[in-house]
Amino acid sequence: MTMYKIRTPIIFILSFLFSLICIMSFNPRILDASSNLSLEISGPDHIIKRQDYITNSQFFLDFFTATDSDNNDITNQITIIQNDYQGNANKTGNYAISLQVEDDEDNKTTHDFTIEVTKNIIPYLIIDQQHMLLHIDEEFSQNDIIETLKTIDEINNETYIFETLFDNYTNNHNKTGIYNLSFYLLSETGEDYYFYLTFEVIDEDLHLIEASPSVFNHIIDWFTSWWWTLIIPSLILIGIKKES
Repeated sequence: MTMYKIRTPIIFILSFLFSLICIMSFNPRILDASSNLSLEISGPDHIIKRQDYITNSQFFLDFFTATDSDNNDITNQITIIQNDYQGNANKTGNYAISLQVEDDEDNKTTHDFTIEVTKNIIPYLIIDQQHMLLHIDEEFSQNDIIETLKTIDEINNETYIFETLFDNYTNNHNKTGIYNLSFYLLSETGEDYYFYLTFEVIDEDLHLIEASPSVFNHIIDWFTSWWWTLIIPSLILIGIKKES
């Protein structure tokens, strides 16, 4: 019993010291949620544009953002490294675009997408099949929606019953803003579709899209830019005639 009484405090002290050493040497790693962030460009993969409206060749940059690995906004550092859309705004077809962004540590990432120029659609732009830009003077009716969805191959060419679930667009179609519409389309063949669309109502002051200029407008633009080439020689000729 005497030996046992002597050894117990020693074992206890050694155990205590070992535990203390373990606690002091333990360095817990705190996981930061932002550590999983990476350099990224966020934006659409597909933009459909109405053929008869001409946009700036870089209009699509308004729909993209970029962040670095620290979640800092570096959208203003996005550059265009390929733009097949430029010069083809009024020609139907699919055009490849490639964007790139570089952070302060020289890391780079890219984002590829396409712009499809098409005709016979009412929206100015359709972004990723769900976000549609509409002019303030045009009411996008249920039939217009169905025909547009057919044109962009979202639904089959059938007859549908339109069943609205949520709609804050119809009563605000003549007011600028962003609205939503959710609905079912019930086909006569029994095939049903569900959609949740975003409608962005814009006016001409947005300057995002400009109608293709007419020949008359081209003549006016030329005259206002080069009027002096007509006026100055005329004044010179008048002066010469007066002197003679």
